[in-house]
Amino acid sequence: MLGSSLTKYRKRLFGRKALQKKTLPYYIWRFGANAGRTIRSAVQGSADQDVRSAVATLRTNGIVVGSCEKFLKKASLEDLRQASSIVLAAASASAVENSIAKGRSDNAQKDFMVPLVPWEMEHGPDSPFLKLALDPKLLEIVSKYLGMWPQLHAIGGWIHFPTADSPKKSQLWHRDPEDFSITKVFIYLNDVGPDAGPFSYVPGTQPFGKRNGKISKNPEKHITDEEMSKQHPSDSWLVCTGPAGTMILADTVGFHRGGKPKSENRILITFTYTSGVPINERQLRVPQIPPWVDSEMQRYALR
Repeated sequence: MLGSSLTKYRKRLFGRKALQKKTLPYYIWRFGANAGRTIRSAVQGSADQDVRSAVATLRTNGIVVGSCEKFLKKASLEDLRQASSIVLAAASASAVENSIAKGRSDNAQKDFMVPLVPWEMEHGPDSPFLKLALDPKLLEIVSKYLGMWPQLHAIGGWIHFPTADSPKKSQLWHRDPEDFSITKVFIYLNDVGPDAGPFSYVPGTQPFGKRNGKISKNPEKHITDEEMSKQHPSDSWLVCTGPAGTMILADTVGFHRGGKPKSENRILITFTYTSGVPINERQLRVPQIPPWVDSEMQRYALR
């Protein structure tokens, strides 16, 4: 019932443009439904300069971009290497190469990409994806941005490839619906230049951001570049090109798009973090808490 009520509140939230200020639905979400998580985040300090810098940028812009070393503990870089190997091997499978060759995949929702780590994939205790997503430094950044200990909502991996179609669905500007505020992580596994359809974001359009006054009345609407430029000029867009190992943290309730590859592929790993009562159904599949989990914040991420 709580999730249903929050869904209604969220529609009203967008409809009244209330993401510009903290309204009753926000306070119910934060201090009612997520009270325990909010208190735990508030009493948790951090002396890590990388964490403080990343959180400050996220709060201002809704997005922060850098190398993985800035957002992960050193020990997690081996997990990243293992996870990357799995995804890159899947990307070179014959079925994927056939989809790229014909310019269309069998993915019913988005035929311009192939899921290499499907949302429904089960992650056991040895999963490098799970170890990476629960990295203590990364969780701390997400916690301090969201203002609460986060829930790990989903783990995925994709390859996007050029097609003959016009941009559509997530290749157009949109806001994500999972929660009132979200942090999504994207890790590029190959070099992503302008021709690979880089992730793009309009800084300041995150909840309560300085540019959030101009928003779509329909939060699920996909918006073309031409339409977006009328609200937010193209010189205000952040186009996230970068080498393999580039990591993006973004509140995707802010306006963003996946980008449409022109002549190169884009391969990535992605994690989604929400509150403890996300509006959309949680997609994570973890049968049990792994024995290596040694912090309460990690346990809360899996609750």
